[in-house]
Amino acid sequence: MISSAGKIQNKQIANSTLQSRLRCYLQEVKIYSGETLHSFRAGLAITLALSGSQLADIMEHVGWRHAPTGSHYLKVAQVLRPEGPSELLSRHVPSTQTLAVLTLT
Repeated sequence: MISSAGKIQNKQIANSTLQSRLRCYLQEVKIYSGETLHSFRAGLAITLALSGSQLADIMEHVGWRHAPTGSHYLKVAQVLRPEGPSELLSRHVPSTQTLAVLTLT
């Protein structure tokens, strides 16, 4: 947290405060569609799994204590199924030229 004097404080921040800030940032760039901290956490876990990370490493990184929790949220088989999220996302990957134009503007 930041004090009224602008100094960083070593205090815990409420989850609702973080969620509110995430929503504010996403709305500011006009991409908010109901995302939550929880959805980012699950998405990160799936990305790590698809990148080859071991379940124990993923669990430690995102703060899960029990393997069934990780298995519940990962559901990599569902993400990778034909016509599933990964295939849909791969259809919408912008070309390198598009990314260069977006970066320069």
